[in-house]
Amino acid sequence: DKNGRAKLTDFGLARAGGGSGHSLSGHVLGTEGYMAPEQYADPRQATALSDQYSLAATLYHLVTGRSPRMIHLRLVPEDLQELLATALEESPAKRFSSMEAFQQALGQVARRDKPQPVAATTKPTASETSEGDSNLAKLYVELKKQAEQNVVRAWELYEAYDDEQALTLLRSVPEDLRDVSLEQNVEERLEKGKKLEAEIGQRVRNGRTAGLRALVDQYLKLYPKRKDMISLRAQLPNNETATTQPANADRWSAIAADLLPNGETATSTPTTNNNAINVTHSPKSQPAPFNTVPKPKAGWFASIFGSSSDESKSVSAIAVFDSSAAHSVQLAWADSLERPIEWTNSIGMKFRLIPPGEFMMGAGPGEYGASDDERPQHRVQLTKPFYLGIYPVTQAEYQKLLGTNPSRFTRAGSLPVEQVSWDDAQEFLTALNRKESGKTYRLPTEAQWEYACRAGTTTPFSLGKELNSRQANCDGNNPYGTNIKEKTTPVGEYGANPFGIFDQHGNVWEWCQDWYGSDYYQQFANQIAVDPTGPASGSSRCLRGGSWNYVTDSCRSGCRYYDGPSYRRYDVGFRVLLELS
Repeated sequence: DKNGRAKLTDFGLARAGGGSGHSLSGHVLGTEGYMAPEQYADPRQATALSDQYSLAATLYHLVTGRSPRMIHLRLVPEDLQELLATALEESPAKRFSSMEAFQQALGQVARRDKPQPVAATTKPTASETSEGDSNLAKLYVELKKQAEQNVVRAWELYEAYDDEQALTLLRSVPEDLRDVSLEQNVEERLEKGKKLEAEIGQRVRNGRTAGLRALVDQYLKLYPKRKDMISLRAQLPNNETATTQPANADRWSAIAADLLPNGETATSTPTTNNNAINVTHSPKSQPAPFNTVPKPKAGWFASIFGSSSDESKSVSAIAVFDSSAAHSVQLAWADSLERPIEWTNSIGMKFRLIPPGEFMMGAGPGEYGASDDERPQHRVQLTKPFYLGIYPVTQAEYQKLLGTNPSRFTRAGSLPVEQVSWDDAQEFLTALNRKESGKTYRLPTEAQWEYACRAGTTTPFSLGKELNSRQANCDGNNPYGTNIKEKTTPVGEYGANPFGIFDQHGNVWEWCQDWYGSDYYQQFANQIAVDPTGPASGSSRCLRGGSWNYVTDSCRSGCRYYDGPSYRRYDVGFRVLLELS
């Protein structure tokens, strides 16, 4: 005010909302990052202690100039660190007991910071003081400007895959002005790249080609311009992904060793009649690569489908399986259908075969962050196999087909397309179906999307009970820690789920085919849902998966959001399904 006193005013919410679900355009009442965890999970749980959290988040923003969605207390003056750490506790019980107690603690910090009088033999003149302050201010402004320029240059080096130089430049920036998120990204890619490079080098020196192409592909996802790796990949044989018998026994034994389940290794070569191999149990060091399609071993159909007809080319049973069997189920169905487990279409989009099966859809009991529209958890049966895009649709694919790129984030290759509405997705699908006549591409239903995401898992995430931003591109601050990248990341940068599908947790929200209904699950409380397709009509379409700027509980396998078919935003994209006739 005119007396120099700071005042805080609550102007209320800009938009009211209701219902038991989540709309991206504002039905969650509050601002992410500033909302307390309990308020975000359920607005009815908000108390005065929730306001304390929000006030502390606002103070953090005022002091650091950074959004509280990514909190680093070391950026805060030491006197404030303990105070903010208490007020920003995830559990309300661990915060200050009241707003008055918080205010008193703030007052104590303010009194400690108040300058004490110091005796001086000579008092500097006003002009000397002013000049000194001015010079210091100019020096700080110049320092900050140089730091900002170095961070921008580091981003350019990172996107040019020059991580060594990027990291050197970042570490020359004062710690409180450094882009911590970028530094972590660079360090993680460097570490991952060095490990892959060492493994590739060792395999080449030892003449071990099994799985080598997959390792080189992983490396080239990190550093696509590495010429020696590109050259190595060009020399590697392609038949690791084929269903035909390998040309020599030694090579088959090596490849088969990588394909067998954990604890089994190959000890003999295939026969002339089939690809059967003798198996002994021993520790196994290398997981089965997802891009390999061998013929399933004898006994797989029996173990998965409860039938002894291993050589049958029709599988009528619907599998109920867990994550450990997910890949085996895919292999068995690929063999049964005589189709590849992985397939690429005419514009380079990659798809994985998803087998039929049963699963429990929706939020489990006591699942953190779940809303009423995710319950009751109910049994769903999907009776038809389908192909699902391994990644969300990329900007390159969208541009190639429609000649435009609506995305906000366009500085790196292989980024998912965003700022696309449900209607925009339909335009893309219409063009794709026209280009590939005889095929039927569409968006997945909610059930198909969640089934593919879970891949036999029953935990909130396909990766387990928790998720952080080292496992997916999401805001990992609430509730599980680490940081966020503050933009989309190239598809496939994080690990795949047991079906070999990437990016279903975080990065961009993904449109589904269904109309949204907050009470749609209620009808299945006491019956199995068979190939559900959602309500017959509605005003909003479903969104799944969370995004780079949403907290982790929004990225759960069962989390449901929704918005109007024309809604566009910089964290909304889509994934494509191909029907199998």
